[in-house]
Amino acid sequence: AGRRGGHPCAGLVGSPMAKELPIGIVEAGVLHTDADPELDLDTKFRMVKEASVFDYIDKTPPADQVEEYLRCSQRYDLPIRAGCWFYTVGRDEALFEANLKIGAELGSRAHSAQIMAYHYHE
Repeated sequence: AGRRGGHPCAGLVGSPMAKELPIGIVEAGVLHTDADPELDLDTKFRMVKEASVFDYIDKTPPADQVEEYLRCSQRYDLPIRAGCWFYTVGRDEALFEANLKIGAELGSRAHSAQIMAYHYHE
């Protein structure tokens, strides 16, 4: 018996399963269209909160922007639960450690480490 019509997530809103799988959005993906100018961080957090679709932001900000991300996260009650970065083995171990510390400071629960054996240049 197959699923008949409707959205595959129909019936999940408000159910216990709806909170078992938090849904996040990558901070760089918060925009109206690709043609629009980049939005300031406060606007991005506000838009995500107002959308009422996402449970968290996914971002590993540069160290000098951590305070601004924390401020926006607290202001909009929207946690930063994950981050990601690309690392090259033998070159980026210190960066990896620094980004894990930033994630811990932000309250992240996961860090997606994209590992490269070497850096490719065209």
